Amino acid sequence: MQPIPIYYNKHTQQGFTLLEVLVAMIIFAIGIIGVASMQINATRANAFAYLLSEAYTYAQDMQEQLMNTVYSHGSLAVGSHTDSNPPEGFYRSWTVTSDPSGNNRYKIIEVTVGWDQRITSPFNEIYLTCYKSNPL
Repeated sequence: MQPIPIYYNKHTQQGFTLLEVLVAMIIFAIGIIGVASMQINATRANAFAYLLSEAYTYAQDMQEQLMNTVYSHGSLAVGSHTDSNPPEGFYRSWTVTSDPSGNNRYKIIEVTVGWDQRITSPFNEIYLTCYKSNPL
């Protein structure tokens, strides 16, 4: 029995061509750029959520302080007021308006807390409104 001769065929491929590798790398790079973009957006959203949560907490604190203040106290005088010692990175103010009926039964207190972080969002303030009744 004689061995069967094996002829080398120049057209058989083994492995990938340079062009196939280049196309695969381009597709992979586009995918990585998309993932990086999503990561940046997720980080910004997380920073905004953190600042929003902090601002809401500071607004609630101020609102509770004002609600526990005597009705005739100067910080509840009708008009705009600013916190002289706000939390670092934030500003706090509140506006007091009197009873629209003129009966002096209650005051409307709107607390505003904001921060100056243009990188997170153009909306950098929150508002809380409460009503303080006059104990007469």
